Amino acid sequence: MAYLPDWIAMAPTLAALIAIVYLPGLVSLLLVGVRRSLAVAFAPAWSCGLVGVSTILLALAGIPWGWPSFLAVSAFSCISGSVLGRFLARRDPEGSMIGGPEHPLLGRVIGRTTVIVVVGLVLVQWVAVAATLGPRFPSQLSDPMFHYNGVNAVLSTGDASMFGALDWNYGLRVLPVTYPSVWHAVVSLVSTQTTILPAAHVMSYFVIPLVFTTGMVSLGRELLPRHRSSALLTVTVSAAFVAFPAYLLVGKGFWPNALAIALLPGVSALALAIIDDMSRGALRRHAAHFLVSALVLAGGTAGMVISHPTLVFTILWVGAPTALALIGRFFARVRRRWSRRRFLAVAVATAIVAGTVLAGVLSHPQVRAALGRPVQGSFEDLFPHIAATLILWPVGQNPLVLLCLSLVSVLGLALGIVAASRSVRTRWLIGAWVMQELLVLGAYIPIPFVSQVVGLWYADVYRLFAIQVIFQAALIGTGLAALLHSGWSPSRVLARTRRRLEPSVGAAIAFAAADGTRALSELGVERDTSVRHRVDRSVVVLVIGFVAFQLAVGATVSYLSVYDRGSPRFAQGAIIGSPEELALLEGLEGTLGDGAIVVGDPLTGIGYAPALSDVDSVFTQFNRRTLDADGNYLSQHFREIGADPAVCRIIRHYGIEYYYQDDPVQYQGVSRDQVMPGFYDVDTSAGFTLVADAGDARLWRIDACGGPEDDPDQDWWTGEWRKFPVTRAPAPAAPTAPDAG
Repeated sequence: MAYLPDWIAMAPTLAALIAIVYLPGLVSLLLVGVRRSLAVAFAPAWSCGLVGVSTILLALAGIPWGWPSFLAVSAFSCISGSVLGRFLARRDPEGSMIGGPEHPLLGRVIGRTTVIVVVGLVLVQWVAVAATLGPRFPSQLSDPMFHYNGVNAVLSTGDASMFGALDWNYGLRVLPVTYPSVWHAVVSLVSTQTTILPAAHVMSYFVIPLVFTTGMVSLGRELLPRHRSSALLTVTVSAAFVAFPAYLLVGKGFWPNALAIALLPGVSALALAIIDDMSRGALRRHAAHFLVSALVLAGGTAGMVISHPTLVFTILWVGAPTALALIGRFFARVRRRWSRRRFLAVAVATAIVAGTVLAGVLSHPQVRAALGRPVQGSFEDLFPHIAATLILWPVGQNPLVLLCLSLVSVLGLALGIVAASRSVRTRWLIGAWVMQELLVLGAYIPIPFVSQVVGLWYADVYRLFAIQVIFQAALIGTGLAALLHSGWSPSRVLARTRRRLEPSVGAAIAFAAADGTRALSELGVERDTSVRHRVDRSVVVLVIGFVAFQLAVGATVSYLSVYDRGSPRFAQGAIIGSPEELALLEGLEGTLGDGAIVVGDPLTGIGYAPALSDVDSVFTQFNRRTLDADGNYLSQHFREIGADPAVCRIIRHYGIEYYYQDDPVQYQGVSRDQVMPGFYDVDTSAGFTLVADAGDARLWRIDACGGPEDDPDQDWWTGEWRKFPVTRAPAPAAPTAPDAG
């Protein structure tokens, strides 16, 4: 708990981020007339949509992103919500709410228990983070460095649009890049140039789990609204999985992707409620109600997709069986009513529209590149891989452990599939789970077509695990709730058996003996309610035991695989090797002055500098970009600074004044002096002046090239002049965006 005081000091930041993520959406949705319980779960998606769309429009208008613009668009959203709500009230005389009427309180005991459990689950996740991770220590994974510096770019330029905010994160050359930036825009609102790290960590480790948990509660409630325990069981089961949110946030650092996935349960819950409205005929009777419901759902879905576009493919893939079933049902219904000509015309038009949309999506360069990723799977270790797809986590090679955990998962899934198959409201869940399970298998095992589609999720099984957590937890929660509330309860099975066997004297005597009652003197057997209560209690104990076992396994694996590994460590071979080196990086602004530009391999630690102090680093992510001709030249030839005039020409042109030197580290099994050899074995005996050092890290002033070019138009954060490299290279016709984390 050494970091707990530091996290407590971040409480105002946590409160501000919760307000940013929840309040604009919540107020707008309540004014529109969305059911309160749904509005709470759906509000983050609406707020993210508001942020994503407004940042694009603000960038086009040349208006910087910040608190004034955020408050203005939030006020506009609330006013629009009020107008829509009044319009709906006038058009819909019944005054029904979007998503249907508020559910009953689910019983005081169940309602209070759900609140207590949700608060408890959130606090457990927060405590796990507070106990093992420091708010001001940079994550030494590849993606977080990129995201820290993305927030710095938003603060430095005022551009938070997905079409321009992250252009600056690819070295010396600045070219247009499309990258989801909602996460960066939100974090920038509570950050300064020196508080990016703690703000990013509060958003990722505290707010995103809260969004996911509230969404799972709502999804569970909408799946089985008549079963009081559905919401409670769904959200509790979801906490037993390591893959999400813990691993994707702490173990991978895929923060924008995790935000979008966390929004999916809330969006799904509202979609279910609106479909239920349609099935009751409420939307058919009132076109205005249908229109406003569709607008609200579209707004939140847009927020989820803008937060990370891979959710488009998730919706299309897992929703394909349900969509095909609905389309088939629609055409089967209208075929009897329409003429043959009209039916064929509509069918052909539908096929053309669907084909056009699909072709448009598949023709996008990034989609083609994703589908062209090499297939990584193999048939080796087949049983561990199949077990991992059921458990949603690779748990090693021990056959006994794999078998036990797989059987527990199969039991819960079988129960859920049987329960979900009995209701139209939950049947879609089976199709979604099966489709996502195919993707997970396709990441492990070469499956024709499926393994190619996996490339849309970067062929990363952990991203697929994270999405499957939603469907698997909902499916198991549905099964457990049905077990508690339906005729599957052993007490009811026993009662049915008893009624069938009551005419038998022998059966009556057997039941009497089992119940411990007096001997029967007549054929009729009176029910002994004590048996029913005892069996019902055993079912409750069984369900609690099942969930507790999963929670215990999940907590153990989470600690060993996520939090313990993610805890801050200074060590030889780490990116930041000592507390003194971290202090050096944090104090660069005072040492060098505002806006100083430093070059060096980002994995020496200098890549964190823009997020730790108000200085700029040439390289702000682990990877190099092919199109960055000048940056790549320095990474290969900087150590030839005394002999190669091109090196000094680049140094002077961009105003680079300092060089950061450290020993090479290993990344993905390769030593960095093989990736960026120009920044290692540099002879600093002449042409350099030592400015500061900490351990093996040294900061040098570059004297070998003279002063920078005196050009007032060449501001580091003015990108036009940085589009054209000093070392000539052909300009790309259509720059491609990198993988989005």
